[in-house]
Amino acid sequence: GDAFKIVIVLTDSVFWDGQGQSTTRANLKAQLVANNIVPVFLTPTGPAGNYSGLVRDLGFGSSSGQLQTTFANWVTLSMSAISTLIKTIVPIVSYDPLGFVPMIKVPTTLTVNTVITMNVTMRYPTTPIPDGDQLYVTVTVMGFGVSTIYVQVNHPPTATASS
Repeated sequence: GDAFKIVIVLTDSVFWDGQGQSTTRANLKAQLVANNIVPVFLTPTGPAGNYSGLVRDLGFGSSSGQLQTTFANWVTLSMSAISTLIKTIVPIVSYDPLGFVPMIKVPTTLTVNTVITMNVTMRYPTTPIPDGDQLYVTVTVMGFGVSTIYVQVNHPPTATASS
């Protein structure tokens, strides 16, 4: 259905266990993109630590940390983070094995009651296109949804030997 997907991670540590592990970060990003989920990391013990670096590496999400003394403060902190996220459009090319989409537009901030149209620039890939494959590209707008772009390619005629 139509829902913005967020997972809120409340942690008692300012350090992310996967720090410095590029494979772990890549796997985390792949799973979040595949499931169209935007993470919010909230740290009760003070600054957000290296979660801000993780969010920067992911290219989406939010991290925030402050010393919190009451639960009500956490509600306010998480609502602020969520409000920022739902105003930010982060497009990611989530499937494009042949390289039709050379780049995607950078994140965009929305204002109230904004409708945007996203244009996706495509180019003919430099790798050979296999015959008979159904070609497509998927673009995920993190938290909002996934669009699939189907590609039709006309191959030039080729001569075949006859016996």
